[in-house]
Amino acid sequence: MINQHQERGKEWLEELLRLSRLPASIEVADGEAPLGERPSYWLTIDNSQLTSKDTQTLIGREGEVIDSIQYLANSLLNLGHDEQEQAVYVIDIDSYRARRQVELQAIAEHAAMKVRQTGKEFELKSLSAA
Repeated sequence: MINQHQERGKEWLEELLRLSRLPASIEVADGEAPLGERPSYWLTIDNSQLTSKDTQTLIGREGEVIDSIQYLANSLLNLGHDEQEQAVYVIDIDSYRARRQVELQAIAEHAAMKVRQTGKEFELKSLSAA
């Protein structure tokens, strides 16, 4: 059963895609929220009706577009709601978030190895808050 937060997120993302002339269905799932934190919901764009170019456009270079959509969703869907009524929305398409997590894990392991070898700081570049 879909709750109010999930329905609001689903409708918002469907409308954004419709206005972008990229109509696609949205799958909604509960995310993992640490105890006492805001509930988390995954809104996954079904790209089966989209071209690969459309999917790449929605992801953007280095995930910039999907991260921006996620930022907008979290900002707009929580606007005007008390903190206890807010939720966290994660936007995904074509398993981008899982692939990115694997990439980030490899980057972190490489950085840790460099720090152990050199004893010097290692700066990670091009990481968004998302």
